[in-house]
Amino acid sequence: MILHILEKSLNVKRNRSYILLFQFVITLILVITVLNIYISVEKSVDHLENVTKGLYKVNDNFVGDSERQFFSQTDNVNILKKLYSWQLSRDEFTYIVVGSQYFHAENNYFPNKFDIFYGSRHDPVGSYESLQVNNAFIEHFKLTVDEGRLFKEEDYHIDNEFLPIIMGYEYIPYSDIGDKITVYYLGKSFESKIIGFLSENSFYNDTYNIKSLNKYILMPALKTTNVDSNTNTIIDWEQKKFELKLYLDKCSGFLYSEFPSTYLQNMFTEKSYELDIVPYALEMHAAFYPTMWGLEGKHFEKLLFILTIIIFASSIFCISLNMAAKIKVLKRYYSIYIMNGTSSKVIYLSILLEILIINFLALLIASMIGWILYGKLPLMPLSLIYVITCVVSGIYPFFMMNKINISRILRGDD
Repeated sequence: MILHILEKSLNVKRNRSYILLFQFVITLILVITVLNIYISVEKSVDHLENVTKGLYKVNDNFVGDSERQFFSQTDNVNILKKLYSWQLSRDEFTYIVVGSQYFHAENNYFPNKFDIFYGSRHDPVGSYESLQVNNAFIEHFKLTVDEGRLFKEEDYHIDNEFLPIIMGYEYIPYSDIGDKITVYYLGKSFESKIIGFLSENSFYNDTYNIKSLNKYILMPALKTTNVDSNTNTIIDWEQKKFELKLYLDKCSGFLYSEFPSTYLQNMFTEKSYELDIVPYALEMHAAFYPTMWGLEGKHFEKLLFILTIIIFASSIFCISLNMAAKIKVLKRYYSIYIMNGTSSKVIYLSILLEILIINFLALLIASMIGWILYGKLPLMPLSLIYVITCVVSGIYPFFMMNKINISRILRGDD
């Protein structure tokens, strides 16, 4: 009987059924769109909030005569190696290598937009923004790749045949995984190989700004082999000179810690004195959370949430009105069913079943369109919206069914 009544309801005023279906499809597509934007904004805001808290910049104080004197003795690389090992071994903080020396390569490899000094000098070798990083950098700033892979443990050894590099997202049209490039870093030539491309809009905090990594080249924080300090060949001297610059770059990175800055600074001061060098200084990163992607991002989140509620409430209201209008048209048929002994509960169940079917079809259609448009679906919110819509949409028809006056309807007075 329920199916018979349902068939009758669907066949009478079919346009109303199509309107209900179309209306809920549009509603769900709007909800999917808004939720996808909301999730994206929420991730960006949370990511930004997380990567700008508890970060410190480690700065060396080698300036003027002290800098020249320190660099004149290549064996000082052993001091920096000890400092670097100490930085990595501390439990009080996580040490993040962020070496920011430029990569140099023949500038016919890439378009001029990547050459940071293009037009300012006539040089066949281009300069490209690059970072020497360790795994802590990748993990802290939650970097992912659009193609290829991130660095592995074996990538960090300087004796590898090729120096693995990861390119920023904007390099994708101009290079491929496996491409080999001759690059120059800190005066040393390397044969490099591209192993990956960063995901779009990857970024990091450089102490003063949030910087996009779309045009950056990442290289691993190289692990060097020990050079005998007693040997004085030109090759060994050049190697130690390179390592001195390399470790000076590696020792001036970031650290993440929940300990207060004064405590951390005292640790670095004591270690510097122990190594007989000018004390390294810590600089607190600026908190970028209360900026456009901070406060404004949070406001945008609230706006999107309110918009979702408005769309949802409007949809339920309109669906309920359409169902009520359809019931009004079908009141005479329902009255005849009741006169013939059909329970009003059975009729109401057929109405609920119709709501469930139409809403489910709308959910399927909207999900398919959403998957095509966005490639992902917020399944839990959509399921919740479907259930709530079905329940709430059945409330108004329930009251209308209870108000049906059979005698008046059959006399034609209603």
